[in-house]
Amino acid sequence: MCVNHGVSIGFAGKTGSGKTTDIAYLLNAADKNSRIYTIEETRELDLYSVDDQGNSQNRVIHTCIRPSDMEKSNVDMNDLLRKAMRFSPDIIVVAEMRGAEAMTAQEAARTGHVVVTSLHANSARKAYGRILSMCQMSVTNISTHILMSFVAEAFPIISYL
Repeated sequence: MCVNHGVSIGFAGKTGSGKTTDIAYLLNAADKNSRIYTIEETRELDLYSVDDQGNSQNRVIHTCIRPSDMEKSNVDMNDLLRKAMRFSPDIIVVAEMRGAEAMTAQEAARTGHVVVTSLHANSARKAYGRILSMCQMSVTNISTHILMSFVAEAFPIISYL
């Protein structure tokens, strides 16, 4: 399985296509010793594992964004993605990438972190362009050509549903 071997993956598709379901399946089948850090807008992923004796394992850190009109109280996906690195996760899940957090996610994926994400796109090929445009929402002076090569390196596998 790709995530057990350090390969990041993106799940692309339309609303209701099963992206979150497939991510949950993949993560539940991942190495049972993997530490997983999830970032979601609303809690959808139900990840549960037990050891050989049937005891519940606490290997998942679930986080959710907290929108606020007050800047100091606002916690967005980018904030949580940056904080994820401090927890030494084996797998970082960025559920439903929509904006500038894509830049941080691709940087994490290119620097030794396994990132599993979902996004809306019309095909696997167009998913790369969509990730590129989300990366460009962050203020960057990286050329489009180089940034696209970063995105392809970060997410060598895109599954379209």
